[in-house]
Amino acid sequence: ASGVGSVDTETQQGGSGAVHSPGNTGHRPDAQMLLRAIWLLGTAVMAVYLLAVNGRMYLKLRGERRCVEIVGVDLRVYLVDTLPSPCLFGLFRPSIYISTAALEDEERTRMVVLHEQMHYRHGDHIWTLLRCVLLCVYWFNLFVWIAAYLSRSDAELACDESCVKALGDDRRLDYGRALVDMLDSRTGHAGMFRAATTMSGGKR
Repeated sequence: ASGVGSVDTETQQGGSGAVHSPGNTGHRPDAQMLLRAIWLLGTAVMAVYLLAVNGRMYLKLRGERRCVEIVGVDLRVYLVDTLPSPCLFGLFRPSIYISTAALEDEERTRMVVLHEQMHYRHGDHIWTLLRCVLLCVYWFNLFVWIAAYLSRSDAELACDESCVKALGDDRRLDYGRALVDMLDSRTGHAGMFRAATTMSGGKR
């Protein structure tokens, strides 16, 4: 009995020693926690970048815009001389911003404004922001970047289709010619993170 008690005591002491051993894996950095920290850091960086890009755009538009009166348009329309492409910008009170080139011809102005109105009717100013948020959260996933790019392209194609339907199919080429010079040729992450419906894509 004393022998058994001695073994039990040694076992308990050995077990206790194993629990408090300096080499225990409990003292190693948790890989899951490390990955989570990296993800959170990346998300925070992307969120700051998103705010910086759109904050800069907001200040630019607010500082340079001039109101333009266009009959039959419910949304507010502003002229910004240095704007590279007409766009719809704003979440709760979106406005249409047009460039000087868009005012060179009355017919072009009408089609440009119609294009941005269609974006508003499709809710693209909301979808654009949602894409930006998803890119911030899933910044590590290449497929999310591809999906965001394709979604942006689809939004432009759907907008063009609605415009042609409203104008009539016989005006398709006129519409295309009116907007082809309005395209925003800028590329890169900044374009993907602008919460505005800038005209993008190829001329074709």
